[in-house]
Amino acid sequence: MCSTQQRVHADSTRVGNARVKLSVASQLGAFGEAIYATRTGLRLSQSAVASSAKLSASYYSQIENCKRLPPPHATALRIAHSLGLRGDDAERLANLADTERAAAILDSHLPPMVRDLIGMIRSAAPLLRPDFVEALEAQIREVRM
Repeated sequence: MCSTQQRVHADSTRVGNARVKLSVASQLGAFGEAIYATRTGLRLSQSAVASSAKLSASYYSQIENCKRLPPPHATALRIAHSLGLRGDDAERLANLADTERAAAILDSHLPPMVRDLIGMIRSAAPLLRPDFVEALEAQIREVRM
C-alpha cells in the first residue's frame, strides 16, 4: 500500500457485509490506497481482484502499491467491479484514477516538493477559506516578480 500525505475525507459504501471507504482526495497515491483499503476490507487477495478484472497480478500489485500510474478509466472500472462496487461508487473510483493520472502527467516536470504541495492544495481546496487563497496568491505573485 502506498500512503498519501493528507486525507481530506472519505465516502464509504457497503459491499456485501463490509463497509469500505473510497478516498475522494485527488493527490498521488489516493487510487492505490483506495483499492488497497477496499480489497483488504473485503478480505480479497490481489490475485483474485486482478483475475476478476482481467489484469495480471503483477500489474494490479504495481497499481495498488503506486509503482504505476492509476490505470485508464475502463480498467479502473473493471477493478471497481472486481471489488464489488457498482454505479456511482464504481464511477467515483474510476474518476479518482482519472484525476490522479492526469495530475501525475501534467505535473511530471515539477520538483517533487512542488508536486506534493499541489496535491495538498487539490485535496484541501474545498476547505480553504477565501482569505487564505488570496494570501497564497499574493505570495506566489510576489515570488514571480
